Amino acid sequence: MQTLMGSKCLVLVPLPTAAGSARRYVRRTLVEFGYNAKIDDAELVVSELVSNAVKANPIPARRSAETPSQSDADVIRVGLSIKPGAIRIEVWDGNPAGPVPAAPGDEDESGRGLLLVGLLSIGWGTWWPPDGGKIVWCELPI
Repeated sequence: MQTLMGSKCLVLVPLPTAAGSARRYVRRTLVEFGYNAKIDDAELVVSELVSNAVKANPIPARRSAETPSQSDADVIRVGLSIKPGAIRIEVWDGNPAGPVPAAPGDEDESGRGLLLVGLLSIGWGTWWPPDGGKIVWCELPI
């Protein structure tokens, strides 16, 4: 694990399995901090944010999952920190394009991820660090 904005962070390759790894990281970290009651919400939120980061940063077809690159542009970082009254989850990826909340219809099978993030959190947003990419963050109430 590395640090991202003063918190522990998990570095992931943008593969379909990344969301599952992020959920395990969040569960393990929240159990360690004693916030078991927030695990389900935190797992759902991090899964949505990491899934969006994977879609925004696909591994080029010339590389395989067995030999992924670990350059900064090819990874996703997941940070979790505890602050007064909130659990902060941050997901960094190398694509500077911000997330666009969808307006799914009743019959649509996708497009509700950021809506869920907004409903479960006390705030969420995007910021662009000077080193590039973007960080999508949210805070869950505790």
